[in-house]
Amino acid sequence: MHKFALLFLDAARDGLRELDAALVRHDSVQLAELGHRIKSSARAVGAMRFGALCLALEQQRYDSDPALARQLVQQLHAMLAQLEALMTQELLAYSES
Repeated sequence: MHKFALLFLDAARDGLRELDAALVRHDSVQLAELGHRIKSSARAVGAMRFGALCLALEQQRYDSDPALARQLVQQLHAMLAQLEALMTQELLAYSES
């Protein structure tokens, strides 16, 4: 589990950097594709609320709203920071036992 959590965190950080770049370019197709990709890895590690935000971003492919996309990406950044803290805490607790 430790390996998968770390892989998710790395992939999510990379994905958010790509999302930021897609926002700058106003590339709704890339935002949707990245949302889909990140959603899958989030769900695999049980980060369901993070995955739900990714799904909402993925659905921007059909109903593009730049303001909503920006808000979703901001929420993903905030939630990733929380997930990093929680996962790090859990992984440390697990490794100490």
